[in-house]
This record gives sequence, C-alpha cells and structure tokens, in this order.
Amino acid sequence: MKRSWTKGLAPALLVLGLGGGGIAFAWRKADELTTLASEPNPLWAFAGLLACLAAAAIVVRAYAQLRHPALYGFVLLLLPWALVQPFHFANARGERLVERLGRAEAPTAGQIVVEGGGVIDPPAVVDPPVLRFWGLPDSAAKRYPELPRRLRHLSSELYALGYWLLPLLVLAASPLGGLAVRRHVRLAVLGLLALEIVLLIALARGLEPGWLPPVVLVTLYLGAAAAAFLTWRSSGGAGGGVAALVVLSIPCALAEIGSSPSSLGLPLKPPPFGVERAFSTGFFWLLLAIVAREWVVGVSHETQHDALTQIFNKAYAESIVNRTAGTDLGRCYCVAILDIDHFKKVNDTHGHGAGDEVLQRVAKTISDTVHNRGLVCRTGGEEMTVFFPGVDLDRARAVCEEIREAVEDLVVPTRDNEGGKVTLQVTLSVGVASNVDGGGQAKFERIQDVVQAADKAVYEAKESGRNQVVEA
Repeated sequence: MKRSWTKGLAPALLVLGLGGGGIAFAWRKADELTTLASEPNPLWAFAGLLACLAAAAIVVRAYAQLRHPALYGFVLLLLPWALVQPFHFANARGERLVERLGRAEAPTAGQIVVEGGGVIDPPAVVDPPVLRFWGLPDSAAKRYPELPRRLRHLSSELYALGYWLLPLLVLAASPLGGLAVRRHVRLAVLGLLALEIVLLIALARGLEPGWLPPVVLVTLYLGAAAAAFLTWRSSGGAGGGVAALVVLSIPCALAEIGSSPSSLGLPLKPPPFGVERAFSTGFFWLLLAIVAREWVVGVSHETQHDALTQIFNKAYAESIVNRTAGTDLGRCYCVAILDIDHFKKVNDTHGHGAGDEVLQRVAKTISDTVHNRGLVCRTGGEEMTVFFPGVDLDRARAVCEEIREAVEDLVVPTRDNEGGKVTLQVTLSVGVASNVDGGGQAKFERIQDVVQAADKAVYEAKESGRNQVVEA
C-alpha cells in the first residue's frame, strides 16, 4: 500500500456525496430546519464545536502513531472558528427570523421583536428593549447597552472571516503533508498562500468591492482543494476528504462573505438560516468522520506494514500463509523469496544507516517493479517475499528477472559512519516456486510447502554464485 494521492479518491467521493446530499436535503427542509436551529438549545448550538473538539482529540491522540502533520495542524487551527460559530448562530437567529417574516410582518418603527420572530406594538409607555447577546449576562447587557450589539457584530465578522481563512489554513498545512511532493507543486502552494495574504491585506486597506475578490476567492478555494488532494499523503486519504469539504464550502463562503458587514458587494441571496446552520454543523461532523477514518486506516496500515521499508511486514506474510489475511492466491500461484547479497558486509563496512538506506531503496524498487502483479513483504532483515496470486511459474520467473535486473542497476548514494559520501550497489539472489507443476497438476498442497521450496531455491542461487533466479 502506497501513501499516494490516489488514496484520497474514496474519501473525496464519499464526502462529496454525503455533503452534497445533506445540503440538498437541508434546502428542501429549510423552513423546518430554520425553526429548529433558531431554538436556544445549547446542545444544538455547540454541535459543530463538539465535533471539532472530538476531531482534535483524535488527531492529538493519533499523532504519535500516524505522524500526519498536515491534518494535525489543520484541525487544531480550525478550533477557534468552531468556537465562534455557536455564538454567531445563537445571536443571529432573531435577525434571520425577522427576514423570513417578509415585509408585511417586518417590524415597523416603534414595534418590538418578540421571541419566535413575532412583532407587537409597544404599550403607551415602555422602557427601551434590551438587546441581548447569547452568553452575555443580562446585567452586563443593561450596564453596557452597546456591548451586545458590538459582540454580535464581532461574532458575525469572525464567522465570515473563517471562510476567508479556510483555504489559508489548508494551504499553510499542505507543505507539511507529503515529504516527497515535487518542487513545482510546493511552489504553487506557496504562490496561492501569498496571493491570499495579499488579498486579505488589500481588503483590510479598503479594496473596492467588485468581481475580482470573488474570483480570487474561488481560485484560492480550488487551489487549496487541489493542494490537499495532491500533497496530503497518507494511507487513509485524509487529503481527499478535506479537499471535498473545501469544495463544498465555496457556495456558503460566497453567500456569507457577500452578505456580511465586510461585504464584497456580491448580488447573492444568502441561503436560508437553517441550511447555513446545517452545513456549518455538518462540516465539522464530516471532518470528524475524515479524522476517524484516517486513524482507523492508518493504524491498520501501521500494523500490516514494515516501518522502515513501507512494504507489508512479516506478520502480514504469515497471515497470507495461514490463510487469515483474506487474500485468495487462487488455484495456481507462486512464491518468490529475495535475499540481498552480502548485505552484512554493507552494514559492517558503511554502518547501519547506510544499510537502512539500501533496504529502503531496494524495497521500493521491488515494489515498483512488481506493482499490482503480486504482494511484497519484508520477512527478514534483508529477506523479502513476493506472493504472486494466479500467476504461473514462467510469468513469476520473468517478473523476478525484472526485479533482479532493476536492483542490479540501482545506485544508492548515501553516507558512511564517518559522514563521507559513498555510492552503493547490491544484487539479489532469488528463489521462486509454484504450487503446480508444468502440467498444471498440484505439486504442493500447502502454502508453507511452496514457501519452503522457494527458500531452498534461494540457497541454491547463493551457492551457485548469487545474483540469479533459481526455480524450485
């Protein structure tokens, strides 16, 4: 299993399906959701925050095992935005309910908005109504009448600012997502990061609203999605899921920013309050699902793969032999055992660091050569086993010859014990065996017997001069 960007395809499609379906359902049930979201229920108000806190707890717990700095940093940096959302939605509900009443029921001069969105005429003599901010004590609101209004304005601005910062957070985390990312991809990510910073500075200095900021914003969102998808390398494909979340956020981002006090001047009608609230809450629950999946798949990957070479480990090979891995080798299969020639001499002469470098490069060469034709496992210090499901002996031998030639041509630049640069080359001795003979009749009944036959063939290869493939 490779930690490549292709692992993100399944999470991306899953998040797009769930998120898109959820938005469509929320839009269809907008009136019911708006009424439900407007009720002062603490659990509902903090639903998104609770999901984000759970995601943060998982990434903190799993970081020591999985070492996924991009996902780790992204989730922790999202926490402030998740903290702002309950206060924004709890205090925006009254205003949005009045919007839903329409002009005929909107309060006229002198009328008062009551709980539930209705309006009443004030009595002949009435004290001015106290504007409240959910979470602020009434005594503080009465003592400082302007404070609730300013807090509402601040929570709304911070909520809108979160949509500006979302691509910024993804882009900032992306350079950490994959150590093997090509240089031009890193430069593109850094370029998009610089573009958003410049745009934020321009907006802060009073950039005139128009078509340019929205176009740049959409470009940044799409660039951030591409960066997460391509550079967040992991066995669980978290980058694909985050990329899908970013794409799903674009409509809400444009609508929210276009209708916020820091308006871009977009002629957009904001989505119904319930839809916006459902998406914002669902965003963090989908993120929690992505994080949980990454943890489960990542832990499974770590238990089945060798930490040094990132190919399957001995335990997984034994599960194949014992038929507990869920892998069907088929009626006809082959097993090849590959041993690096004179590997002990490499360790003794140049040090274990150089030996580890050789092991990593040889394992990658074998894995790339075999590709999807077999399963590569590290079953010893310098010994690797390849299982070829549904492959006859002639084809397995041909693949083994490809492996032997590729390793023979491999050049490994490294450093010795004294820090000096050295270039190492190694060869392989290979033994290969099949469970059937040339006529297709069963030759061995058990997988263990095929493995033993391949092991004997390796010793024959070494005794015959090494750097060759021997059939059992």
